[in-house]
Amino acid sequence: MVERHYCKFCNAWMQGDKAGRKHREKVEETLKNKSQAKTDAQRSERELRDQLQAIEEEALARHAKDLATAGAPPPPPPRRGQAPPPPPRRKPDDSGGKRFGSDEARSRDEHHEDGGDAEQAATTKEDDFGVYEARGSVFLEGKRHESKLETGSACEIWVEELEEWLSALIEKAEEHVIPYTGRSFRRLTVTYMAPGESQPVIEDEVYADRVRIRMPAGMALATARRMIRQMETGEVESLEDAGQAQVVVDETTGMGEWSTVVVREVDESEEAVAQREAEAHADAEALADQEKRRDALDDLSAQGDNALGAFNPWGGSYKGVQLDKAVDVDAIRISTNGDVGFKKRKRAGGDKRQKRIRSSDDE
Repeated sequence: MVERHYCKFCNAWMQGDKAGRKHREKVEETLKNKSQAKTDAQRSERELRDQLQAIEEEALARHAKDLATAGAPPPPPPRRGQAPPPPPRRKPDDSGGKRFGSDEARSRDEHHEDGGDAEQAATTKEDDFGVYEARGSVFLEGKRHESKLETGSACEIWVEELEEWLSALIEKAEEHVIPYTGRSFRRLTVTYMAPGESQPVIEDEVYADRVRIRMPAGMALATARRMIRQMETGEVESLEDAGQAQVVVDETTGMGEWSTVVVREVDESEEAVAQREAEAHADAEALADQEKRRDALDDLSAQGDNALGAFNPWGGSYKGVQLDKAVDVDAIRISTNGDVGFKKRKRAGGDKRQKRIRSSDDE
């Protein structure tokens, strides 16, 4: 009885001879190599993932350290007709060098330092809640009110190339937590229309210090600060609730007081109206022409589905078979010059009679 074994890799029975044993060893070596390659790939992928995670943690830690050591970002440049921001207050000399002067000069320096501390305390006490007014409109600083920058909300972004604030829309807002600090910041994806551009501009990795939020028109600066203070103290939960809280209701009637609104009327010129009508008429004609071409194409494709339909190279959309018309026999005779006949071909030496050579086998 011949020994045989079943090869799962080839799905066949192999003989137990030398070729079969060599095949078995080859299959075992192939499976071992495949298993080793899979293990090496998993190990390299795990090592790469660990390296990337370590690099990301180190980068976040360095970024947190930079944010902790860096000061406040510089204010945006002033617009035309607007006074520039005041220069920062100079810090006292901490160089540690040798000082010269009398006790009077030293006391004057101490008095100056006390005055600077008092000024800083007064500045801290007078908190503006991140609300300021510019050109009759009230805005919220994006850095102070970073939690209000959500996906789909409207804002204004500072464009350095144009030196101008432009209306924008937040397409995406991602919040990143700085490890080991408990602090977080947001990275925004902002879309806006630049002057003279036909396509919207999309900016990624935008930080909150380049963004501000415009408050509703007609809102006073004091009213906006009071609303923000109520939100920070927990009296209201959102700006809508704060706006409703500002409405003064008469106790006797239960109705609100009168307020002044601004109504803008847009006077459209005759040229603009005529231009829009011409554009609408041109669009209607183009649509009708396109519909006509589509109907003709459908008609042609429907005729091609017929069993008797055929392509006509001389024009037209259909060439069928005419069964009711008799065949013109005279036309056939004229074209063929009479009845069709076969000519006999003359062979060379046809007059000579061929003699058959007989052999003894024929008898």
